[in-house]
Amino acid sequence: MRAQVYDLGKPQLFGPEVNITIVVQRNNNPPFFINDPYTRTIAENQAVGTLVYDTSASDLDILAPFNTLTYAIIGDDSAPTYFSINSTTGDVFLTNSVQLDTQSQYQLRLLVSDGGIPSRMDSAILTVSVTRNLFSPVINPLNYEATIFEDTFIGEEIVRVLATDQDVRSPHNDIRYEAVGTNSGNTLTYFGIGSTDGSVFVRRSLTTDNNQQNEFTMFVRAFDLGVPQRSSANQATVRILVLRNRNCPVFANLPTNITISQSQNTQTRIFNVSATDLDAAGRFSTLTYSLVGDDNAAVLFNIDPNNGFIFISNTGLISDRSSVYKESCTCLQLRVRASDGGYSPCTRDSVLTVNVLRNELAPVFQPSSIYRVTILETLSTAESIFTVTARDNDLQPWVMVRVRVKVMLNCLSDGGNPRLSDTTVVIVYVNRNLFPPVFSPQQYSATILDTQAIGVPIAELSLNQPAGKHLHHCGEKQLCTSFPEHAIPNQHTGKPPCSSVRLQDFCC
Repeated sequence: MRAQVYDLGKPQLFGPEVNITIVVQRNNNPPFFINDPYTRTIAENQAVGTLVYDTSASDLDILAPFNTLTYAIIGDDSAPTYFSINSTTGDVFLTNSVQLDTQSQYQLRLLVSDGGIPSRMDSAILTVSVTRNLFSPVINPLNYEATIFEDTFIGEEIVRVLATDQDVRSPHNDIRYEAVGTNSGNTLTYFGIGSTDGSVFVRRSLTTDNNQQNEFTMFVRAFDLGVPQRSSANQATVRILVLRNRNCPVFANLPTNITISQSQNTQTRIFNVSATDLDAAGRFSTLTYSLVGDDNAAVLFNIDPNNGFIFISNTGLISDRSSVYKESCTCLQLRVRASDGGYSPCTRDSVLTVNVLRNELAPVFQPSSIYRVTILETLSTAESIFTVTARDNDLQPWVMVRVRVKVMLNCLSDGGNPRLSDTTVVIVYVNRNLFPPVFSPQQYSATILDTQAIGVPIAELSLNQPAGKHLHHCGEKQLCTSFPEHAIPNQHTGKPPCSSVRLQDFCC
């Protein structure tokens, strides 16, 4: 380009022409981001002001301002709320905490522009992922042990594995449990674990285990539902001991028999049943007792289920012979059952024979002193000479009394079982006719009128008693005459009067 200078005078004057060269600086190249798109992951508890990413851009222009770059964030959504960019360096910073937000990812749309007018520009995407699942579950404690019975119900909780997660919100602190292994092949056949609560439970009845295994071990891991999912660093070990009901009760003091009084008071202990069970301490070796028969024994007696004491529950029925009388035996058979604590208990029965003592009182002679009686030697066989009396305070039939004579002893017994008796002494004196009577004097005479009335005494006879002897029941003196039609007949024999006077006695 050529240029000439001139003035405005008259005449107008012109200077010399000069050549002018104009060089135009052009914004030929737009800026561009290097190595985009960008990604970065941060923790949700990242501190405000933390450098998130240092973006980089370039411009091929060599002159400013066309190669002077400026950075900005233009989107997306809520990203500009939490992030900012240094307009000069392109460094992206966290300006607000994302901990209270729920988004797990932010898309930052970045813009770089040069200093041209109009400026040239480029955009890029920085994806910031927020790790909100910061912590793995922690199992504490790591070792668990439980002892159960083989008849534990299906579904019953045995033990609970505990794990915690320090994350503050779901699903990152939602914990799940999983059985990941065993040291025995069939542990997971019989046991399972609740996925949400960590409860170990019986999956299948242990009574179906033909191997009768006593110990099972399960390994458990815990994991959360966060993104990314985290698992516990260590596994829990659950050891389960199974108590088997291998033994049944054994009675120590049955069968046996005892004897009680029919007047025994109610609630009085009459026997203590004892039994043992060789299973390990626990429900399977804890015994309970019951009466299961026979007949009406369970009505008359009770048994303490815990300690085996048997006691009378109804004295009135005990004293009623008909309630226990069986054939000739006054006894009851108490069928006692011992049961262990299994849900399907193992039981054993045995019999306690209770003999009821109904004949408690022996018969007693009344009076109880020695009996003395005197008899004539002419007493007829089987003729009663004396009557003894006795009493028995038992009730029928035990008061039936029998008397037996042995030598000089009277034996008294009742009709009870066992039979009770009493004895007394009866002394019998026998009067014997050892000496004849003697008239004194030997001769008598009397004069009577022929009109003498019958029955009027005509003479009085007297007898001499032998020294040291006493004539008993000998007092009838009969007069015999030579005039039979006028004499008094013998009052005892009924014989006609004799022709001479004689004296007869009738002593034993």
